[in-house]
Amino acid sequence: MAFLSVYGHIIVDTILDSPRIPHAEEFVGINDFEVRHGGTGANIAITAARLGTSVSLAAFIGTDFPDDYWKKLEDAGVDMKGVVRKEGKSPKVWIINAGGTQRGYVYQGVMGEIERYELLYAPAVESEWVHFSTGKPAYYLKIGEEAKNNGRKITLDPSQEIHYVYSPEMLRDMLSISDIFFCNESELGKALGMLGLRDEGELLEYVPAIINTLGDRGSRIISEKGEDRVPAIKPARFVDPTGAGDSYRAGFYTGLYHGLDYHDAGLTGAAVSSFVIENRGAQDFLPTLEMVRERLKRSGYEVDI
Repeated sequence: MAFLSVYGHIIVDTILDSPRIPHAEEFVGINDFEVRHGGTGANIAITAARLGTSVSLAAFIGTDFPDDYWKKLEDAGVDMKGVVRKEGKSPKVWIINAGGTQRGYVYQGVMGEIERYELLYAPAVESEWVHFSTGKPAYYLKIGEEAKNNGRKITLDPSQEIHYVYSPEMLRDMLSISDIFFCNESELGKALGMLGLRDEGELLEYVPAIINTLGDRGSRIISEKGEDRVPAIKPARFVDPTGAGDSYRAGFYTGLYHGLDYHDAGLTGAAVSSFVIENRGAQDFLPTLEMVRERLKRSGYEVDI
């Protein structure tokens, strides 16, 4: 039985470095490109596994999914029994970086069809915590209700998809079965607007705890006890913020895995995130638990992890 199951995308990103965004019917040369392993589900799962947390991953992939990516996840210790191949293409993202701006294209592939597929109950029912990230909320709601009936704890983390996948009704239904709502500032504002709420206090009527990540300003843990501020942990250098939020979540669950309260789990998440932003990509460098312990200690925090 895994401590954590993560439902979300496993994606191959193609990142293009261009001098500018082309106009309609125009071609522009690119300076460079790189192909990287990503996806919210995979980022969280592989980082948590690297830290020694027992984690399973649930997602659909196509027949074109790279063998080396599967092996990478498996070798890291991620339980892959909940990852199912379907006829079709895997999700992909193309990102264009140009002149300080970023644009992209998302291809959902088989993940866009998950409501047609079997319900992947097993990872959720067989874990203590269930993390629902990007994906179809109607599909996740059915699994979440079954997990809740089996006494599992649930986190809702719709990420950027809250802006274009969720309806107010579906957001309300998913929050009603959740123990934690993970969000950044824009996602929190979107949730409040969708539900017609004035502030976070009213949102607590739907979900017991909100973890609001604030980038280099740390994070907030909001519950009936009030607001608890968790500081950011300073990195040795800043290279790339890609995957910072996902790595925070992996560190947070690692803290819970070791019996920490939400505050110290948040500090653990902040420390993990500080390593990821020192390197390019969400998975290019993943710290060990010993490295996280040392960074927390050097930053002046006594966290028993």
